Amino acid sequence: MNINISPENIDKALDLTRNFFHAIGGRAASEFGLLLGDKVREFRFNNQVKLLARAKALIDKHNLPTSVIPVKILVPLLENASLEEDEELQELWTNLLVNMANSDQNYQNQVFPYILGQISIEDYNELQAVLEKSLKLSKDDKILKEKKESMSSHTYQEELN
Repeated sequence: MNINISPENIDKALDLTRNFFHAIGGRAASEFGLLLGDKVREFRFNNQVKLLARAKALIDKHNLPTSVIPVKILVPLLENASLEEDEELQELWTNLLVNMANSDQNYQNQVFPYILGQISIEDYNELQAVLEKSLKLSKDDKILKEKKESMSSHTYQEELN
């Protein structure tokens, strides 16, 4: 069975569903839609307030100097962060906001909120694992290089004696 999921078909299905819901729910359907929208706005607002409170606490705790974050960066950051349900990713949003507000760091780049807004906690954990493995390999390579250099200089010293 082949199902055509084109944008036009999705729009038609949404229109049929919306029309049916209004037909059976009447005015209550509109109220339900408004209520649902209010709940989503409340959820997003609460997330933004938590984010800002956590960021302020971190900035105060570490006595960090702050600078103004351009609106072009701040608004998408707050909007994307407000949609986050995962507590661990909410902490990442907080850290990102603190780093952007910290005038010593100067990490004001609009790509960071975009990237963080695109990943799930699973994606983040995979990226962390890759980073840790890369750092370990880098450290192992440095140790190996130092051992080779040490052995080479030791052998050279033996040949001189």
